[in-house]
Amino acid sequence: MAQQMTATPIKTKETTLDDLASQIETLKKDLADLGSVMNDYGKARGREAKRAVKTKARDLEEEGRRLALQAEDSFNELSDEATRQVRENPGMALGIAVGFGFLVGMLARRR
Repeated sequence: MAQQMTATPIKTKETTLDDLASQIETLKKDLADLGSVMNDYGKARGREAKRAVKTKARDLEEEGRRLALQAEDSFNELSDEATRQVRENPGMALGIAVGFGFLVGMLARRR
């Protein structure tokens, strides 16, 4: 009995170059797709970061307003207390003002 041999295709140089060119084109397409995906990802992350920064800025602005109102209230309380003290003890207030003026004058004179 004779064995039948199947012929296996032998790749020629031309076939190998065609395969290589096809693989290179596939690689180019895959790289372009990857670039597009990375671009979309970068844009999405940028939008998320922008949104987070805006939220943080808004929160800080609100906190700043709250602190400014608190500082204004504290200043008004101190001002009212100082006014009350001056009305209750005008002699002491005058003495403190004169002493403070004297110290400022001495410091200014030395410069």
